Amino acid sequence: MATTVDAPVAPARAGTTRALLTAGAFAGPRFVAVSGTRGPDAWGFDLSRHALSGLSRGSTGWVQIAGFVGAGLLAIALAVAVRRTRGRAAGVLVGVDGAGLVGSVHRGSV
Repeated sequence: MATTVDAPVAPARAGTTRALLTAGAFAGPRFVAVSGTRGPDAWGFDLSRHALSGLSRGSTGWVQIAGFVGAGLLAIALAVAVRRTRGRAAGVLVGVDGAGLVGSVHRGSV
C-alpha cells in the first residue's frame, strides 16, 4: 500500500490556514453557547428528555437554526485548514461533521 506525504503549507497560505483554524476553533463553543442559552429560555424544554434540535421549532427557532448553520460553516472552515495541515482523511472527517450540522436543518423546522 502506497503512502502519500503531504507537502508543508506554503508560506503565502499560512496566514489563511491560521485564520481558518482560528475560525474553526469557535465552531464547538458557538454551538454550545447558542444551545445553552436557548434551552432554559424554551418553555417546557428539558435537556434530559429532548433533543437540542427541538429548539429549532417555534417562533424563535431561527436562532437555533442559525446556531446549527453557523457552527457547521465554521467546522467546514476548520476542515479546509485540517486538510492543508494534517491530510485528506482528517479534513474529510471534519468536513462531514460540518456538513452534518448544516444539513441538520430540515424543512419541518423552518
